[in-house]
Amino acid sequence: MGKETGRTNAKKGKLIGSLLWALGSSGPAVAYLLTAQLTYAMTESFGISALSAGMVFLVSRIFDGFTDIIAGTIIDRTRSKLGKGRVWDLCAIPAWIFTILSFSVPIGWSEIGKIVFIFLMYNMYASVFNTLIGCADTIRLKNTFDEDARIHAVAVNGILGTMISAVSSIALPILIGIFGNQPHGWTIISTIYAVPCCILTLLRFFFLPEIRSVEEKTDKEERIGFVASIKAVITNKYVVIVFLVAFLRALVVTATGSAGTYYFTYVYGDVSAAAIPGMISMFVFLGAALLPKLVEKLGNAKTIIYSLILTSAALLLRYLMPTNLTWYTICSAVSGLASLPVSYLGPMMLIDAMDYNRWKKGSTPEGVFSAARSIADKIGLGLGSAATGIILQLGVLPEGGYSASSISFLNNGFPAVCWVIVVVILLFYDLDKKMPRIKKELAEKEA
Repeated sequence: MGKETGRTNAKKGKLIGSLLWALGSSGPAVAYLLTAQLTYAMTESFGISALSAGMVFLVSRIFDGFTDIIAGTIIDRTRSKLGKGRVWDLCAIPAWIFTILSFSVPIGWSEIGKIVFIFLMYNMYASVFNTLIGCADTIRLKNTFDEDARIHAVAVNGILGTMISAVSSIALPILIGIFGNQPHGWTIISTIYAVPCCILTLLRFFFLPEIRSVEEKTDKEERIGFVASIKAVITNKYVVIVFLVAFLRALVVTATGSAGTYYFTYVYGDVSAAAIPGMISMFVFLGAALLPKLVEKLGNAKTIIYSLILTSAALLLRYLMPTNLTWYTICSAVSGLASLPVSYLGPMMLIDAMDYNRWKKGSTPEGVFSAARSIADKIGLGLGSAATGIILQLGVLPEGGYSASSISFLNNGFPAVCWVIVVVILLFYDLDKKMPRIKKELAEKEA
């Protein structure tokens, strides 16, 4: 009886922990969703050209790459009673404040003044506070859950996070239609998202402690230097693969984040109709429940490979009937479902790469490893924004607006090509089959 009660309590604790993790992790995901619309806001509401908007984000991401290395080093040296990753949850508050400010452009300013203002506010969000959150996130996952619980936390995050993102996606075009062209409308929209997301992150901070303390790290890990940390990243092929996958994923997320809004504005002709595919995508989250079983059977890499082949096919099928809303919705649902693994298994692959490094070399600079993935995200987001600006600029029509072919390529062809490249890269990832031996030998060594 006692054993059954213990197992029940353990399952209950795992579920509560996973729910808190998912709720706290939803904030950055919603922030990405919102800031992906900053290009649209700049071109449609703030009077800034698409090319200038793209360049703002490209320069921002180049700058952002330098701050990731600094953030990773800071996190590696964090010695807090709250834990190594948990303390950085609090960065969500200033991150959202600067997100709101990014959308609060002074109306009477010149185009150059608006660009400088957005650049400064956006970089405080992206290059400072969101960077600290991103670099600490994988360490937070590793130190908060034991090995068996991590994939369940990731799966619950996939379910709940996708549902929250879907609700946000449904609401966003409606809010844009209502407030987008009003004075301070984008400030209102961003505040509507900021308040609940901050509350959810604080729930994770207060009620989900880390179980792995700083003291559990070995002396050798604690003394690892900056140069050695960079070398460890560069010479670990699995970290490089995770870096490339994260880069291409971010490229797609940014390029397609606003592409759908442009599609419904200029191809379909009704921006509010973007809420319909969003409603259907709410059911996509059910697919995240399959992640533990798929990973157990196939491993991380193969799960992503097979899912991205399906995603690419669905994206290309959207080309066939670009103005058929039913067809668009069905293909979008398939694409969204199949792209879940690449969105949620990245941290798991990075944790395996950390363990591989510790197994092979005896130590792992976890903060710098996490920073490498964060840098990939930032570069991908910047280049994705630049690609969006360039593709849109090439499709500008003499009478105003953008050509349907350029928007269709941005929305379908561009992400499909990127996903195919990810599939090719992951063919070189063979760590999944090595992990049982690595975990066994690490357990024996550290017992």
